Amino acid sequence: MLASGGSYTSLNTAVFIVEAQTDKVVMPLHDGLPKVWDQSPPLCSNTVEGCPPEIVEYMESWRDSMLGALKEVQTANRGDGIFNPSCLIHTSFSSDKPLINKLNYMQALEAWINEPSSGSDHYYIDDCGEVMCGTC
Repeated sequence: MLASGGSYTSLNTAVFIVEAQTDKVVMPLHDGLPKVWDQSPPLCSNTVEGCPPEIVEYMESWRDSMLGALKEVQTANRGDGIFNPSCLIHTSFSSDKPLINKLNYMQALEAWINEPSSGSDHYYIDDCGEVMCGTC
């Protein structure tokens, strides 16, 4: 999402980041996580129920890394926006889902554009407690 070592601090324009807390394409493609959600029957498809503990543990670590990368944005407090659902998705953001505080990513982006702020007003980050616990 954001390369470490200063990529974010080199930006001069405010940004609105749309990024899921786990990624069903990147985790297996780049990190070798088994695609258990593509099995029959599927496992771990936006639920920890029936998901192997080692897969959940890996996803929790991935999520924690994503949240750590977003801390730099939050700490800068320069008017950026974030939409970060606790879902196992890649590019399937739509007007129906995922939702955070009953908003989809387009509504959150619209609020960010129309109601600028320098604070955390536009940080939509799921904190429901575990991976894949959002409205996905």
